[in-house]
Amino acid sequence: MTKDKSNIKKQFQSLSPEKRKQLLIWFLFFLISGTLFLGYTCHILWQDKRYEDTYWEEALQDDSALLKEIETISSDAVPVTAGTYVENIRALSIRENSFRLTFNLWFSWKGSPELDMIHHFRIYKGNIHNIEILENINSEDVNYQLARIDATISKDYWTVRFPLESYQLHFYIEPDRTADQVRIQADTENSLVLPVMTLNGFELSRSGVSVRTIKYDNLRNNPAATVPYTQELCTSIEINRDSFGLYLKCFIALLGTLIWIFITLFICTYHRIDPLRLIPTALFGAVTNIMVGANMLPDSMEAGLLEFVNTGGILIILAGTLSVVKINRIRSHDQDDTFAFIFGRTMFFTLLILTIIGAIAYPLAAYRF
Repeated sequence: MTKDKSNIKKQFQSLSPEKRKQLLIWFLFFLISGTLFLGYTCHILWQDKRYEDTYWEEALQDDSALLKEIETISSDAVPVTAGTYVENIRALSIRENSFRLTFNLWFSWKGSPELDMIHHFRIYKGNIHNIEILENINSEDVNYQLARIDATISKDYWTVRFPLESYQLHFYIEPDRTADQVRIQADTENSLVLPVMTLNGFELSRSGVSVRTIKYDNLRNNPAATVPYTQELCTSIEINRDSFGLYLKCFIALLGTLIWIFITLFICTYHRIDPLRLIPTALFGAVTNIMVGANMLPDSMEAGLLEFVNTGGILIILAGTLSVVKINRIRSHDQDDTFAFIFGRTMFFTLLILTIIGAIAYPLAAYRF
């Protein structure tokens, strides 16, 4: 090993200043370009992951200004305790921007049985398929209503970290009654998600419920609507990818393509062979790989992990191709096998190290461990 290093050092020292300058320019161009690209894209992924906690807190936090506005309005409103118990997430469609779930919903209040809360609510951006009334107790002491609900909720998925993403699923139960009639209180103690609930490809991270105050800026010219305030029960669920399976599926073709390009560059470096005719196969593999992940996402998606990895892979392929062209030119035009070998070896290990760093950095930046 020491002898090999000594030989390479001697070969490098034998190069003319002009050739050393060429080698340094190519090396720095690949190194700086690759470092900037990896740094910028990993920063985007890291920021998106870090903001998940902020989004979670915002979803479960009520607007203090609106709460102050309705203090007088809701002074005579009936306090109604509401809660949810999520039994199952039946389907999650990223491409169709929706998820379907089955959950229990209950209301409890004293007096005013005519409120009949279980028949006077809606799900914001949701479509209720079925409501099964499980309990309906009316007495002088308490009114209690419990139902099992099957509904589909619209959800605009944030796909920056796909396919190592986490999602926050929120659905909102809004009564027909305004804030001067009903004051919603969240049953945080009993509102849960079934602990053994499973969703293919995901695991449950956390859940919570809260009350949010809504102020409508348009009453649709309704003469019966005099109070623009209402309160809704927000149920929040966070799910996270349970493995790297989909990640490998999305990029397995790209992995094979990169191995192919490194083999091509290695052959060109250590043997007097022109492997340029092999490179179109690598580009075809990269394009095929891009289509695998793109078919799983909606058309209106954000640039993220999927695009970053594919773009990085294509850049490595192009850099490898340029290196092969340069090696061939050195051999054919300059008739210098030593420089061709040193140049090819330097570019091979530079691109290989950048590829390995990217393969480690992207999952670390995107995945919520």
